Amino acid sequence: GRGVRVDGIVEGSAAAAAGVKAGDVLLAIDGEALESLRAYSELLKRRQPGEEVNLTIERGGQTLELKATLRAR
Repeated sequence: GRGVRVDGIVEGSAAAAAGVKAGDVLLAIDGEALESLRAYSELLKRRQPGEEVNLTIERGGQTLELKATLRAR
């Protein structure tokens, strides 16, 4: 697949703070393409809480760039 579809957003999460919405498709983190949920999980494991990352998302046919600050999970 291409990217990871966001089914829902947890209130107060890093994704919510960054402006990610349910229905968005997360295409990349810091330019690293996401092909699966597993790739997304692996990529996040290599990052630390407090790190800022760039998210590339697709919403309604448009590609957007958002910044997120990772939080402890």
